Amino acid sequence: MPSGQVSIWVPVVVAVLGIIGVIAGQLINAWKEDRRWRRELQREDLRWERERARLNDDRSHELRKHWLDRRFEVYLELFDGYERWLASLRPHFDASRRTFKEPDDDVKRGLTEHGETFKDLITRVRTLGSYETWLVAVNAENSLSRLSLTLVSGLNVEPDLVRTFNAALMYGSRLQEAFRRDLGLMEWDAQEREIQEVISDYASGRHAAPPTSSPPSDSTS
Repeated sequence: MPSGQVSIWVPVVVAVLGIIGVIAGQLINAWKEDRRWRRELQREDLRWERERARLNDDRSHELRKHWLDRRFEVYLELFDGYERWLASLRPHFDASRRTFKEPDDDVKRGLTEHGETFKDLITRVRTLGSYETWLVAVNAENSLSRLSLTLVSGLNVEPDLVRTFNAALMYGSRLQEAFRRDLGLMEWDAQEREIQEVISDYASGRHAAPPTSSPPSDSTS
């Protein structure tokens, strides 16, 4: 081949290298785009996962709030039924004679209705409330039923009316305590008691006030 002439293979090699460069650039760009698309997809999946978790949390919160509201309502109705039933019994109980005064037919019908209403509410508490609250309600119903049976029938079915009547009175505070425990209010009560104790301690001087810094005395005269 004469000097000064380029070999025929040089442009061929240059063309091949150019084609390879173009193909390699396209492959690299495609790989980068694929990586970018995968990152976007992962971010999108993560965003939707967080959104689903938030929606599930909101739904769980709303559901819990709904059933807590239902439980609160039935507890209010149960306590109201307890107080109404007890109020119907109280005027006819003679503690000095340890017996009941003779009621009229309207009072007897009212006591029967109070008992039936309270039993229906206990059934709802069994469904919506805790076992502990249901058990307290059943025991309260047992005491009130024995007192009502004594009053309505006139029979001495309850040998110690004073003890049974006092027990029926105590179930009011037991029901309230069970309600507050189920509704999550006992923890608030404990925190408030701690705060009140601290305030009381400071008010009575049992907690010394923090020391105050006094300026250094001048030793030079």
